[in-house]
Formats: sequence, C-alpha cells, structure tokens
Amino acid sequence: MSQYYFRFFLIFILILLLGGCGAAKVKVHKSPLFSSYPLSVAILPFTTEKDGEFLEKGIEKILRDVFYNYFSYLSFSDLPLEKIDKILAQNKLENISYSKKLPLKKLRDALGVDAVIQGKLINSNNFTAGIYAETWLKAQMQLIDLKTGETLWDLDHEELDQSSLATPTIVDMVRQQIANSNTEKAYYKLAEQFASKVVRKIPDPNKIAQNQIISPKISGVFANIESNQKLNIGDIIEVTLTGTPKLTASFDIGSWKFSIPLKETQPGLYTGAYSVQPRDHFQNALIIGRLKDRLGITGKKALHGITLSTSKTPIQKANLKLPDNAKKFKN
Repeated sequence: MSQYYFRFFLIFILILLLGGCGAAKVKVHKSPLFSSYPLSVAILPFTTEKDGEFLEKGIEKILRDVFYNYFSYLSFSDLPLEKIDKILAQNKLENISYSKKLPLKKLRDALGVDAVIQGKLINSNNFTAGIYAETWLKAQMQLIDLKTGETLWDLDHEELDQSSLATPTIVDMVRQQIANSNTEKAYYKLAEQFASKVVRKIPDPNKIAQNQIISPKISGVFANIESNQKLNIGDIIEVTLTGTPKLTASFDIGSWKFSIPLKETQPGLYTGAYSVQPRDHFQNALIIGRLKDRLGITGKKALHGITLSTSKTPIQKANLKLPDNAKKFKN
C-alpha cells in the first residue's frame, strides 16, 4: 500500500472513531462597539498555503465566493467581489499576501471601506477510492481594521464531507461517491458547509449595537422558487419583500447579481423579478433582500439558495404565493 493510500486509510479509521469536524470557532480580539467597529468590509482575494500537501488549484476562489454569499447576510456594508477585484487590479494591489503587513491607507482609500477580510486556504482534497470518498478543506480568515491595523477576529477551521462503510446503504454510498467525483460540485457543497458554520460565529455589529442603530425592518422575503431548486436559462425569479415603507429595496443572487431593484407596489410591499441569462453562473446562491434608508443604513434578510442547471430549457413559471402575514401590507 502506497503512503498516499495508507494516509487515507488512517483518516478513514479516525473518522469512524472520532466523527467529523466540530463547530467553527472564531477568536474575537476586539468587541464590536458601534462607535469604533468597522461597518464597511471588503473580502480580499483568498490566497493559498504554499506548502499545502494536497492543495488543489482554484478552491480558494470557490471558498471566497461562497463565503461572501453567507457573509452578505450580516449587517456590514460589503462590496461585490467583482468590484473589489477590479479596484485592486487598477491600483496594482491584486497580489496581497496573507499577513498583517498591509498597505492600510492605500487599501482604505482605494476600496473606501473600514476593514478587509483576508482568507488563506491551508489545505484541500477531493478523493474517491473503493468504499471511501471524502472532500476536505482547511482555511484561515481574519478581519483587519484598516484604520489601526488591528486584527478584530480570526478563525482557523476545517470541514470534511465523507462517505464510507458507515453510510446506511450501498446505494447511498455509490450515489455519494458519484457526486464526490464531480470535484467542483463537491467543493461548492463543502464550502457552503464551511461558510454557514463560521458566519454564525462572526460578531454582527448591528445585533450587538441594536440600541444605537436602527436599521430598516424586513418582515419577510418571498420567492416563486423552492429551496435549492435548480433553475434553467429563461426562468423568472420573482421576489417580494415586505418591510418598512417608502424606502429603497433590492435583492441579490449570491455573489453573482447585485442590487436587482424591487419596486414598492403597495405601502411596505416591494416586488421585482430577474430572468436567468445564458451568462449566469450560480451554485447554492442565497437570495438576499435589502432595504436601505436615506442614510444608507441597510437591513438584510436571506432566503434559501438556488442553483443554475445545465439545461437550457425553461421550466414552467410558477405563480408567486405570499404567506398570510403579507396581507397586512395591502391597502
């Protein structure tokens, strides 16, 4: 048995004995007080560990994209990733290493934000052999205050998705291994598990300073699609948001589409739609409703994720049905 396969045999035994990865842990170095805590954040391109034993190319981009998808749900004012990358390239800052020695003022002036998140992929692997399959990644992240250079929080987390003899049935095991053989899909799924765990642990300044800041209230975000529904080119995504009236409303589709406008058709009732285009590409993308007041303070609420199918045949358009609690916004 080669050293490579022997290593995974040992991992397999440890998994059966100890179970999967635990809860994410975020080490907070500075309490998020509203008077001093950054409210605008840019997520820099993630880097990779040079000495990563099983590191695969491009996974850091998947992790950054999915992490942004979940981080957008917090009450920070965040920049779209495409805009960040364009600004960094224009200012020759696209190759920033993962360190505390950042060009603070240059980044602050160029991006117009109070803080940045740096991420580094330490290791990743997608492996299938015989009765065993796994997808694994480990990464570090930190929030850096661009005014002081302080690290406000950092995290070091690893996530593992595996199938083995412990799987209930042989049929399930085979299905999981087939899914695992699609490397990009397997990493998107694992990155989603990673991001959903760590974002829950990141301090949200709006929640902590809720007595000092009043953000627009969103009572609900509704769509004409089901959770994790696969969409085709030409499908119409209809979104309705209910909340504080006479404000500016919009919705995002993950990190792919931003600020799709919603029109206030009745007091506190905002509606809008988006047609899936051939150039679109989104995987497990959250629909995020936004409601912004005149001061720029934005309330956010996330809906379930959607995925773009490879098919080009539109499915039958569904009729949007609002829940009963949305009726109170009608005249």
